[in-house]
Amino acid sequence: MLKFLTVGAVALAFAGPETLTLACKGETTTYQQGAKPEPILLGLLIDFTKRTIKGFPLAGEVEITRITASAIYFHKSVASSVFDGRIDRITGDVEGHAASYKSTKGMDMLKPDNVVSGFNFALKCTPTQRMF
Repeated sequence: MLKFLTVGAVALAFAGPETLTLACKGETTTYQQGAKPEPILLGLLIDFTKRTIKGFPLAGEVEITRITASAIYFHKSVASSVFDGRIDRITGDVEGHAASYKSTKGMDMLKPDNVVSGFNFALKCTPTQRMF
């Protein structure tokens, strides 16, 4: 697919991938006091056309909220749960957070005292190629 980037009055055409698959390895840590990091392996499918990412455990399809030259930012909010983070496009580092909150109104929900459960994750990802 041919995509266009407009810079001032000049339009530059570039061919970028519509999708990208990443193999990721890292660790996740729950919000529980004294929790130790646990290893995690997963695959992520980034769809630049739909602006979504699939493959995060328990998150389903996550929306890409912003793409810059150096990072891809993602976010998903369902009822009283939030999942968000970023992918560094240079290093392959992925960091993020997931949390479930007590049902309260507005921004009060996001106060640390209202967290019911959650986890942080830190991954190192590399692009994959099809094996066959």
